Amino acid sequence: AVSPTYGRYNQKTEFLVNLQVDMSLSGGRTLGAVTGELQWNPSILQLQAVVQDPSNGFTGYDNLNYINQGRLLFTATNPSGGEGTVNLRQVRFLTIGEFGSYSSLDLSFSMLTAAGSFENMLPLLMKLTAGQAVVLPSKRIGDVNCDFHINSLDALLIYQNEVQLNAPAGCLECGNADGDNDLRIDSTDANLIMSYDAGLFVHPQ
Repeated sequence: AVSPTYGRYNQKTEFLVNLQVDMSLSGGRTLGAVTGELQWNPSILQLQAVVQDPSNGFTGYDNLNYINQGRLLFTATNPSGGEGTVNLRQVRFLTIGEFGSYSSLDLSFSMLTAAGSFENMLPLLMKLTAGQAVVLPSKRIGDVNCDFHINSLDALLIYQNEVQLNAPAGCLECGNADGDNDLRIDSTDANLIMSYDAGLFVHPQ
C-alpha cells in the first residue's frame, strides 16, 4: 500500500509517503524479500529522497535511473522476516505541477517471498492500494472552502463567520479569505469575492 492514500498539497511543497506491505493476514508467514516499483507522473511530482527504515531489519537497493520517467525500482530483504505492517520505504516528493493537477502513486511487486521458506506470496496479495496527490495553490485568494472555485459560497462562509454563525473553518486560517490583505476577515473580503463571482473582474487579491 501507499500511505497516505490521498493527499492535498500546496505547490512547491514537499510531502512524504510510505511504501508498505501488510502481513497481518498472511497466515503466520513473515516477509522475507521484495522487488517492487513505484510509478508517478514526473511532470507533477519530483522525487527528492528515498529513505530505508533500518529499524525493521530490511536492507535493499534503490534504482534511481528512471526517476525522470516517474519510476522507482527497489528491493528489500530480511532473512529473519518482517511481520505486521512492514514499512519498506519512505519517499519524499516535491509538488511541481500546476494548480488542480494530480498524480497517482502506483505501487506494484514483481517478487514477494516469505522468509525461510521462500514461498511465492504474490498469489496471496489481496489488494494493492494506490495513492493520489492533488496539487493545491500555495495561496488561492477567495477560495475559502478549498474547492478550486471562487464563488458566492466562499463569500457566504465569510459572512457567516463575521456574524459568528459557526461557519465551517474552510481556509479561513490559511489566508485565502483575506481578499484585501488587511489581516482581517470581514464583509469587505466577502464583497470582493461577490464582485469577482459576478464577473466584474475584481479579483480578490
